[in-house]
Amino acid sequence: MLEAVNLTKIYNELTVVDQVSFQVKEGETLGLLGTSGCGKTTTLKMLNRLIEPNSGRVLIEGEDISKRQPEKLRQRIGYVMQNSGLFPHYTVAENIAVVPRLLGWPKQRIRDRITELLHLVGLSPESFAHRYPQKLSGGQQQRISLARSLAADPPLILMDEPFGTLDQITRSQIQQEFLQLESLLRKTIVIVTHDVFEAVTLCDRICLLNQGKIQQLGTPKQLIFQPQNQFVRDFLALPTPCCQASRKYFSTDPK
Repeated sequence: MLEAVNLTKIYNELTVVDQVSFQVKEGETLGLLGTSGCGKTTTLKMLNRLIEPNSGRVLIEGEDISKRQPEKLRQRIGYVMQNSGLFPHYTVAENIAVVPRLLGWPKQRIRDRITELLHLVGLSPESFAHRYPQKLSGGQQQRISLARSLAADPPLILMDEPFGTLDQITRSQIQQEFLQLESLLRKTIVIVTHDVFEAVTLCDRICLLNQGKIQQLGTPKQLIFQPQNQFVRDFLALPTPCCQASRKYFSTDPK
């Protein structure tokens, strides 16, 4: 469905993404994992041409995205930002409707979709549709951002630290809701995170980056129990609650 081929990005002679290649199958969730500055967000933004690579290619369903207009390309890719990225002068309903309106959907279809998505993310349309982002909590804003990314039913969704600004309780709650959303089960998703436990619980495979290079690409269990180098071993062995929880999660997993 999605393929990155030797993606490279250089800023001021500094290579921030270095020959990164991976494939994401239809319906699969891939996590781009690593510390701040490792190149994961830059890699994500090259997948929808928010950033243009110095070299390399991105293919979606076999088509080189450089041959498509960026605006047209992004209409078929959902995008969730870390800080929600909602337009402050738009109501919740207007934020969700942005892409369907660009696509020329009929007004009634848009209204129906807004209602459907608000129910999907656990927010009452009657209570929230006409609110403005500043009247929402951080968790509510992230739910609306997720709803907006799903508005036109895109086959591919990109998520940049979507839960990173939330408190731990709200974050855990939304992560669990994320796993249970039926509308996401058939989507191809690439999610950027620095949280090991988030990566192992939400992702089918993980691409661990360091200094712009892939250190290991595999299932969560492969990274935890079959690290390919010392960096992977050290990263997954850190004595932090999320890493300890990740190892416990798989040590008790019958699979």
